[in-house]
Amino acid sequence: MRLFRFCLEVVSIEAGTTPVGIKLVTTGLNTSLGHGYSLYSGPAYCDAVSRASRGEKLLITAASINRCRWAPVVLGFKKVENSFERGLDPRFENMEAIYAFPLGQKNEEDFQPDLVIVRDSPGLIAAIFEELAYSRLKGPYAQRFEMSALAAIDGKKVVLRTGAVKFFNRLIYRLKGRHWFRKTADMALKSPAACYLFDKFIARFLADMSVCRNSTVIPALKERANCSYFCSGAIFWGGNDPCFMTAGIPYDYYCRLSRTKLD
Repeated sequence: MRLFRFCLEVVSIEAGTTPVGIKLVTTGLNTSLGHGYSLYSGPAYCDAVSRASRGEKLLITAASINRCRWAPVVLGFKKVENSFERGLDPRFENMEAIYAFPLGQKNEEDFQPDLVIVRDSPGLIAAIFEELAYSRLKGPYAQRFEMSALAAIDGKKVVLRTGAVKFFNRLIYRLKGRHWFRKTADMALKSPAACYLFDKFIARFLADMSVCRNSTVIPALKERANCSYFCSGAIFWGGNDPCFMTAGIPYDYYCRLSRTKLD
């Protein structure tokens, strides 16, 4: 029997990653790089979250993301322009910026987050959501595998797609370090048509937009905690281990988490 403690000062036990605070800044509000924050520039939002969990304090804007075509749309940084982007929902509207920072060393200069993202083992995520109980996502999104893994972790429903997502994510994890694979993927994902077809494949068989939509947009819009298996982008760009999962928890619910025992 091991004791798990969820609080602002303690890192996530299994994966050894610090929970990440997410502060949403809508259009019209001022943004600043003060208090040790740096402007993120990189392939994807999930990469920024991974970097924040390792200690960086980042400001993410519309100009920050230079590879992923999904995140700028669902995060509200980019207006919808084509059929591929119209199919990406739910999504924020008119987001100015997002701050991402580690919660391991909370201090008065940090913002109070709107959300907390935890990336960890399915067992620990299940323990968190068992304690959250009535604060979990409900409704149709909770039953859609590409948006949520709640049906898979609650033990009441067998989701056959879990095997597919685990296999595909392990494959990407093994291939992502190979030059030919990264070059081919980068070239393919520059095409809106290719992104559209790939998105249709993901939505049918795999998890989709796991960190940007499932762990950020849905928890914020629905004001409920949600968890998800990682999408291929979170493996490829975010460097996440496919053995783990991601969860987005509204800050007030996260603060209520106390001590939980897990066999």
